[in-house]
Amino acid sequence: MSIFLKILFIILTIIWLVVIFILSSYNAKDSSKLSDKVLKSGASKIISNKKTLKKVVDSLGLPIRKIAHFIEYMFLGILIYLVSLSFNLTDPFMVVVICLILACLDEIHQFFVPERTCRILDIIIDVLGTGFGVLIVYLIK
Repeated sequence: MSIFLKILFIILTIIWLVVIFILSSYNAKDSSKLSDKVLKSGASKIISNKKTLKKVVDSLGLPIRKIAHFIEYMFLGILIYLVSLSFNLTDPFMVVVICLILACLDEIHQFFVPERTCRILDIIIDVLGTGFGVLIVYLIK
């Protein structure tokens, strides 16, 4: 693999880790507002009634945040696996362990953010997302 791709994968991984850190730094109120805004933006394309839209956003806010955990760690798993493959480290389990450690650190970080909590469920969702991302790369390679 070229040095350009190695550097690109490392830079993308660092950028993605910064994105995760920034999102984890939002207090609970701001985090919920962001999730609701994204959900409302998407749902408003198919739901025109404002009252119905509010009900949908209120009922799907939490599941969407959990899906976001899964997706952000799926991308992290993909990126870290690509970095490891670029250095001829082919053990997918190692990537899952690294992402597990990062997920634990992320949750500990959230513990110190106002109104946020440290949740084991989020770590489990993060690891499942990582495993899915690693599986995608593994099957493609």
